[in-house]
Amino acid sequence: MSVNIPYIANVKTICKDLTVTTAVDVYTGTSNLRGSLDSMSVCNDSPGSANFTLQLTDGTNIYKIYDVFPVASHTTLFIKEHNVQMPDGWTLQVIASGANALHVVSVIAEVSPVRSQ
Repeated sequence: MSVNIPYIANVKTICKDLTVTTAVDVYTGTSNLRGSLDSMSVCNDSPGSANFTLQLTDGTNIYKIYDVFPVASHTTLFIKEHNVQMPDGWTLQVIASGANALHVVSVIAEVSPVRSQ
């Protein structure tokens, strides 16, 4: 009897300095490895509040997870509870309302589709 079991193949830490106010790709799932957002910290090191958007897109549709969420000056937003899955071809994106205000550190677990036992 064989059993197909998905397993964590890699864990990646991805750092992004949000220097623009448009969507910035953080991670895109592939057919070999799909991503799962384990955690994300969003640091605002600017003197003013900045808004943060976290979204998932399949290339056609956009699905908001956080939509213009305010991050106060010199504070950090820590996201842990969502465990967002990124299927093949889907992309996790972040947006800052102000250029050079926010810095993002994401921990992504890459999950293989299956392995045989």
